[in-house]
Amino acid sequence: MNKRVYWRIRKSLLTFIFKCKSFAYRRIDSTEAHKEYSLFRKLIFKKTGVGFAKAVLFTSVLLCLDRLLLTIKNIPVVEGDVFVNVVVGGIGVAGVILGLYCANISSVYSTKFASAPKKVSAAFQHDRLTQKCTSAIVDYIIFGFITVVRVMLNFYISWATVLTTAIWSVVVIISYSIAGNRAYQLSDVYSVADDSFRILYRTVSKDLCRDIYSTDTNFQYYFFKVAEKQLNLRKAIQMYGASITSGENSAMVDFMCSNLALIKDYWDIKHTIGRTSLWFRRDEKYQKWHLASHPEARISLETGTPLSVRDEPNYWWFEDEIMSINRSCLNNLLEQRDYTSLHTYVVVLENVSETAISCKEANYYIGHVDWLKNLVEKHVVSEEDGFEEKNLLRAV
Repeated sequence: MNKRVYWRIRKSLLTFIFKCKSFAYRRIDSTEAHKEYSLFRKLIFKKTGVGFAKAVLFTSVLLCLDRLLLTIKNIPVVEGDVFVNVVVGGIGVAGVILGLYCANISSVYSTKFASAPKKVSAAFQHDRLTQKCTSAIVDYIIFGFITVVRVMLNFYISWATVLTTAIWSVVVIISYSIAGNRAYQLSDVYSVADDSFRILYRTVSKDLCRDIYSTDTNFQYYFFKVAEKQLNLRKAIQMYGASITSGENSAMVDFMCSNLALIKDYWDIKHTIGRTSLWFRRDEKYQKWHLASHPEARISLETGTPLSVRDEPNYWWFEDEIMSINRSCLNNLLEQRDYTSLHTYVVVLENVSETAISCKEANYYIGHVDWLKNLVEKHVVSEEDGFEEKNLLRAV
């Protein structure tokens, strides 16, 4: 009897302990999950706070304008109930537009970028044009809510707020059309590189020309890191685009020509950059014996160790990175026997020759032309190729 009671008590006690442990585990797991999504919540609160701050500031300005207009005679006060109905309808339409856009962009992402490298998919998600368009729609929705609250608090509404709301409603519709068009453009992988082109163009054509920044070593290195990051992104885009290209290479050719445009603009300002600038990448190179100092050569001979490496500036690192991207594209074009696209690239390359000569970069330019010539010679058309393909190759 005592044993039976003992085992019952023991079972009840173990069950109670297990339930306590389960409860503690669920609480701990919930707390940890709450912490894991804290960054997401912070992002939501940040964007919401910024949106409300901008809307409140803008509404305050409109409130002052409304009061100023109401001091003028014969300026009628807008009926609040009617205006609220219009604003609520506009908010509903903006919400539907935002939902349609999200569905559209999600389908593009799942079709083209679901298996893309992290850099490429991140560039797609953070496309600046689409972000600005969606931001205009979201800001309109927040502005609409604050305007409704303003009417509920019996603030007078005048034509400043009415005209602003009407104009912003049109902006929302235009933003949706632009964002929708941009979504279709982004279905082409090479269009994701548009932002990187703008950043690189701004860096090489404007930032490096401003003496206030170009003479500062901190900014020199910063511009180098910015350019290096964008060039790595363009490499990733080229590799991913080449892996999914279905025979239509017009986007790839435009991508290559934009690279040539960057080099052309860069050569125009390169002579203004100091040779000691940190814009130029430092490459480690082993010293040559006849150029090493006497003490260093003697120590190396006595200890049997090689000469130490030294950092030397690579004055053509920017051109090398861009041309490496174009060379990969050219290999793909020749493998597909797309001589039409190749001819288009050569025509654009020819236009760079004048800049190369005037900027004293002819040697580098000729080196790339020789490389291209040797590459084409390795892909001589066979007898089975058509007459048009042979003529195109002769033109190249």
